[in-house]
Amino acid sequence: MKKILFLCTVLAISTMIFAQKTTSFSLTKGTKLIYNVEQGDNEYQFIMKITELDKGVSFDWEMTAPVNRSGSVTMTPEAMKNAVALFNYFSGGKTTLTDETSAFISRGAYKAIEEKKAVSLSVNGKNGTPELFEALKGTTSEKNGSIYIDYIKPVNGKDYSFDSYILENSDGEQVVRVWKNAEFPLILFMETNFKIYLTQVEQ
Repeated sequence: MKKILFLCTVLAISTMIFAQKTTSFSLTKGTKLIYNVEQGDNEYQFIMKITELDKGVSFDWEMTAPVNRSGSVTMTPEAMKNAVALFNYFSGGKTTLTDETSAFISRGAYKAIEEKKAVSLSVNGKNGTPELFEALKGTTSEKNGSIYIDYIKPVNGKDYSFDSYILENSDGEQVVRVWKNAEFPLILFMETNFKIYLTQVEQ
């Protein structure tokens, strides 16, 4: 009897754990993406809400205290198609990007990763110098010694594993982790002179 009760308990726990996971997730209009930002002594949230999801992509954003800013970003279809520069510094208000992307890499950049396992990106915007970022073959970096674990974050309260490319520059000091999604290649994690990483998703 005890063995039967134990087995039932294990099965019940396993079912509960399984129920708390989700196997499918797609970005939609209204999706809220919550990131944590660490910059110097400051730590705050960057919250973006998708408002357009087509050939072009738009989102509203806000930064919590101590920054306390808000605005919107529109990436034109051309930007989402070919841009290799990342817009990372927000002053507030409306921003339209024609040759940069933000929070996403372009579809062209993603295609380069798929085909060549490497891509040139400027993490300092269109006026920065592009650097070659190479995709890791596994989960361990030979450049900085990091061991990258699966990127699992809650989507509507249920854990979701984001399959991703991990990209490093030549010395491993800069890292960009990109969701494997050819249409909307979302940046999940980035470390340059600051660190930003997705912590949860709400729809």
